[in-house]
This record gives sequence, structure tokens and C-alpha cells, in this order.
Amino acid sequence: MQILVPCIDCLNQGSFDQNLDMVVLTYYSERSVTARCRNGHEITIVLRAQLFEILIESGANALLSGFTLEAAVSFATGLERLYEFAIKVFCEHLQMPKSIYEEMFKHVTRQSERQLGAFLFLYAVVTKSSYALDEKRITERNKFVHRGEIPSPLVAKSFCKKIFEEAGTLVDILNRQCFKSVQRVIADEVESRRKTAPSSRMTAGGPPFFSISTQNRGTFEQNLKALEGTRRLIAERQGSSRSQQISSYV
Repeated sequence: MQILVPCIDCLNQGSFDQNLDMVVLTYYSERSVTARCRNGHEITIVLRAQLFEILIESGANALLSGFTLEAAVSFATGLERLYEFAIKVFCEHLQMPKSIYEEMFKHVTRQSERQLGAFLFLYAVVTKSSYALDEKRITERNKFVHRGEIPSPLVAKSFCKKIFEEAGTLVDILNRQCFKSVQRVIADEVESRRKTAPSSRMTAGGPPFFSISTQNRGTFEQNLKALEGTRRLIAERQGSSRSQQISSYV
């Protein structure tokens, strides 16, 4: 996974060139990374993005690259991590002590079906309504995850779109009914990662394809097209960096 960020030192020195000083950073589950800009300044960032956002974007990248099974599995896993995030938000909203939450969650952390059950009941308690599960989508998910069935591009896109829309509806509900709890959960999680990052100096929002912080999210197709544009920018920036490296040796 990759993101384009500016060099803060270049900005502060007034020498920032948008065409040259945007740095491509590659990150993984830990969502923190350190790199250097072309002027030698060290850049360390911690992404504010939650794991479900990263997984959904990873799936979108896989879809654009033609890896349909990887796309479907990443989207499905991203939704499951969103359920996990929602459980934490609901418990925070209900003022459950953190120690009790952590002790309880140890019993469900490795079993997605137990987590789903916990999510469904907490959703009902907080929203006073039942959560509508898409049983057809769950059946499709099991084919991809457990049987290794490779979907066609059309099937994969349809499956990923369903999850994008379900996830969008859920995060809108979380923001509408538990906004302060959402912000506290995110802040606590980011702070825990900042403590392990080497001299973290910058917090970045995260992937643009799907974000809990986005109010006007747009359609699945619109976000997929925007991601294609971001991928082109990153490819161009990497190509420019390689050209500069080659010219420095000539």
C-alpha cells in the first residue's frame, strides 16, 4: 500500500516543489513508515486510517490490477474488521471500562462468527434496531474465503461494491449516533501506534478510497476511478525518482 505525502521540512524552508517533493511512502498493517525526501529530510508518519480502511483500499487496488480473488477476500476481511471496530465503538459509547472490554474480546478475537454475534447484539442495543445482514453476500464470501473460488471480474466487482456500500452505511450510522466514541477509539488506537513509531512527527489521514472521516463518499465507481488516478500519480512519481537516481550516476 502506498501514499503520497509532502516533506514538512521542505515546506517549512520554502523550498517545496509539488512536482518533486511529494514522497511515495509504502506501508502495511502497522500503518507507520519512515523515508527520506530528495533533499535528505527524514519523514516519519503514522496513518490515522483504521485497519478496515486499509484492507478495503487494498482490495480496490487488487481489483484494479485484475486479482479478483484477492480483491474479494480483502473487501470481505475489511468488513469483518469494521464490525470489530464497531464493537469497540459501541462499548465505548456504553461506557464499558477498557479493562472489561479487553478481557471480553480475548474470547472472540480469533473467531469471526463470535465477533459478528457480538456486533449484531451491540448494534441492536445502541441503535434500537436490527442489523440487516446480506445472506447472499455471506454465501459468496464463504465461496471465496473457504473454497478458494476465483470470481470473474464482473462478479468480483459486484461483490466488492456490495461491501463498499454496506460499510459506507455502517460508518455513517456510527458517525451519526456515536461520533464522540468513534473519535476516541481512533485517537486511542493512533496514539498506541505513535508510541512504537520512531520519532513520529506527522499523522496522515490515510487511503482516499474508503474513509470513515469522509462525509460525501461518492459511489463505488467514482472512488475506483479516483484511485486509478492516484495510482498513476504514484507511478509517475516513482518513475521520476528513478530517473533522478540514474542521472545522478551519469
